[in-house]
Amino acid sequence: RVFDPRQFSIPYTHLNSKPLGDFSGCNCIMLSTTLDILTSMPTEYLEPDLLPGILSGMDRDNLAFGFLYFPDQKQFRFAACDKSDLQFVPTPDALIQFRNVSGFCVFPFHPHTEHGYFVPHLVPLEQAINSGSEKLETAVGLVEFHLKETTKEHYCAAVDSAVAQIKVGIFQKLVVSRSADFVFPEDKIGSFVASVIEHYPEANISVFNIPGEGLWVSASPEVLLAYNQFDGIRSMALAGTRVYEPDFEEVSLWSSKELDEQSIVSDYIREAFHERGISKVKEKGPYPIQAGNLIHLRTDFFACDAPSDEFYPILELLHPTSAVCGSPKQKSLAWLIENEDFNRSYFSGFSGILEPECKKIVVNLRAARFKDGIVTLFAGAGITRASIAEKEWIETGEKLKTLGRFL
Repeated sequence: RVFDPRQFSIPYTHLNSKPLGDFSGCNCIMLSTTLDILTSMPTEYLEPDLLPGILSGMDRDNLAFGFLYFPDQKQFRFAACDKSDLQFVPTPDALIQFRNVSGFCVFPFHPHTEHGYFVPHLVPLEQAINSGSEKLETAVGLVEFHLKETTKEHYCAAVDSAVAQIKVGIFQKLVVSRSADFVFPEDKIGSFVASVIEHYPEANISVFNIPGEGLWVSASPEVLLAYNQFDGIRSMALAGTRVYEPDFEEVSLWSSKELDEQSIVSDYIREAFHERGISKVKEKGPYPIQAGNLIHLRTDFFACDAPSDEFYPILELLHPTSAVCGSPKQKSLAWLIENEDFNRSYFSGFSGILEPECKKIVVNLRAARFKDGIVTLFAGAGITRASIAEKEWIETGEKLKTLGRFL
């Protein structure tokens, strides 16, 4: 579909709004429940081959936007707003106030110390493309970059510590992650995104920009939560990772370590549906799925009869799942903040499209952040009592290659 802005009149007022202050350069506000009657336009569709070129014409300093790829439709959906219209979201379940509005949402990994955003679709794609001048190229030779990287020594020590605490019963599982910075010129971002789209056509590719917090790209195999009026509410447990080999297309060949890791995540999702009183949940799996150079174990969950408004409290219960955090959740969050040497921000958080009749939220895995001439790559691995630090270092290295190969 090509969007024609002449077809729409977009009256937009902050109804009964209350300023909350300045967040990352954005004058964000929290709207009251009267947001239900706010008018936004439906999200727009975009062919994948157009996205890399479009990014170069967008004003990332003043425009918040998000693109989410729907592999089954072979199209992106898009939403954008001026940074003054960017909506502050204190908790995942607070997104329910936007249930009658179309837009894009993002939320960081840590749900208690950081907030998320909702991008109501108020700026049509045609206008967004012309919102900024050409990108400034990064003059690599003239800029002093401060690059950070998780060392092997630090990462392996964190894994060993996690295993020790799992063995004495403090945790069932912990997901320990690492990051690495590289110098990367702004004018190459379009070609980077083009490579991601070309090589991972079945991934849930999310590209979003929050002014002041960088441009993020993820090629995720994991849908956290989705809804449409025909299929109801859906989720998946994705845990257990190996470098792809045809042999591991048989579940029986996976080790007990990977099967246990997957089982913990599946139990976690079952409990979330149970806590909301949703008993009729169908399951499929676990079964192996290939994602680039890796293969994972996956179980699908279908709550076909669940009311649409249950989407938001379930989202609150699920995020972050034990697939990206650990079990039990609150203790795992506290441990990770203390033992990881960087702020995950939106890595292993979520992003997605929200519309009244269609919602899709993906976990920001295989993620890259572009900011100030530096790209940061992220990867994590699930740690259980059977984990070996050296092998987890190798696994996270393979995950970094998913996007690192395009630098």
